[in-house]
Amino acid sequence: MTNITSVSEVTLNKQKNYDFKIHIFNNIDDPHLASAWRKIQKENNYFPQSYYEWCSPWWRYYRSSRELYVIAVCDKDNNIVGIAPLCIEKHFVFRILRSFPIHFGDFYTFLIEKGDNYSEILNMIINHILSFAQWDLVYLQQINSEDPIYKFLLDKKFISKKITDIIIANLEGKTFEQYMQGLSQNRKDIIKKKRRRLERDFKVDLIAINNAKDYYAYFDIMKRIYEKRWSDYDAKLLSDDYYKMRNTVMNALFEAKCMAFYLLKANTDVIAYQLGFIFENTFYTWKEAFNPSYAYYSPGQLIKVYMIEDLIERGFKRINFMAGAYDWKATLAADKKITTNYALFFGKHSLKGWLLLRYYTKWRDIGKKIYNSVVKPVLRRILIVARRIKQK
Repeated sequence: MTNITSVSEVTLNKQKNYDFKIHIFNNIDDPHLASAWRKIQKENNYFPQSYYEWCSPWWRYYRSSRELYVIAVCDKDNNIVGIAPLCIEKHFVFRILRSFPIHFGDFYTFLIEKGDNYSEILNMIINHILSFAQWDLVYLQQINSEDPIYKFLLDKKFISKKITDIIIANLEGKTFEQYMQGLSQNRKDIIKKKRRRLERDFKVDLIAINNAKDYYAYFDIMKRIYEKRWSDYDAKLLSDDYYKMRNTVMNALFEAKCMAFYLLKANTDVIAYQLGFIFENTFYTWKEAFNPSYAYYSPGQLIKVYMIEDLIERGFKRINFMAGAYDWKATLAADKKITTNYALFFGKHSLKGWLLLRYYTKWRDIGKKIYNSVVKPVLRRILIVARRIKQK
């Protein structure tokens, strides 16, 4: 095993079961870590955003000045039975232990073998996190209210801060007609009207793609649609490095049969796309955009309707709309369930820990409100004007 820093015996002796020990990995490419990570994710059915193939490319592209600090719990035979993907960020004199990937994923968790020792392994990870060995604050993002680690962290007195609600539509046991019948009359009328209009003016096709080769065939079109849709809204469109990183992930996840890519075509034009995950008979919507030249037809909404019809035919039980409980999602989910994602914090009992905790749980939001209401609109207008001048 290479690039491992062992925890001191003093720390280990605080643990309840001496058959387990903790190792810290500072190399994402360590073969022992990679092999164990893949084994745990496969045998214990973790969501694809916890996969090694999801996390490791992000680290290679976006580690910046961060230090890798992956906590691994090993059994007496040195088999890894629990993994917490973490890293240390430095901000001036402050050090933060935080979850990763950052801004690349909707759900974060620890990967632990699910069995009789689950709670004990989880407690070992949390106890080490709270040792504050090299950090002043613990910052874990995108932990869902239904994830078992959420309650454990609350029991350890972590402070929770709501990030977003997540809407899940139930499709189980329904035909498409029954699904539509459950929607409000207003929503049904709007969908039928827009669908008739689109199908009157064009030959409409929904294309479902489940392999990387066909995904890449449409990659440039997808990128152009995204940029056309958001160029007047996003100050920072996705970079080439981001696409390279994401495409590395796509290769692995399409091969694992846990990605799907939907395209909506009007005649020969792609007018909307939806990229998402397949997990436990549920489709998770992730990345989407529509061609604004076809906005009159509401292709962003209609692709979801066509897609839900296809998912029901394929036997899917749910559609998870992922982060953001927007009204339009609720209107497409008459029979729904709502969960919540949280950020969780724990500050070291020190002045630095107190300052960081206050910043992330209170002061930062005040600064964001000022930025979003005053600074961002000005920057956005400048960016739009600059792009239009450049286009001329």
